[in-house]
Amino acid sequence: MLSKLIYLVNTPVIVQFMGRLFQVLAGEVFEVYADKKGFINFDQFLEFAKDHDIFPKVVPKSVMNTVFQSLAILNETLRA
Repeated sequence: MLSKLIYLVNTPVIVQFMGRLFQVLAGEVFEVYADKKGFINFDQFLEFAKDHDIFPKVVPKSVMNTVFQSLAILNETLRA
């Protein structure tokens, strides 16, 4: 599983996507949704997606959950 994740993270499409996502989340927008410790839970992630017309117009909740979980795993992997 980890080797697949590392492979996917290194694909140009994912690198570009993650770069764009990081730019959005790392700025002032992130501070609106994050808790005092600097973390976003799934409900806050959904709120961000709603506010930016991503959920439910473009992506269903199940896909949002998959994206959230993948980002959480990636974060844990990078922090290890």
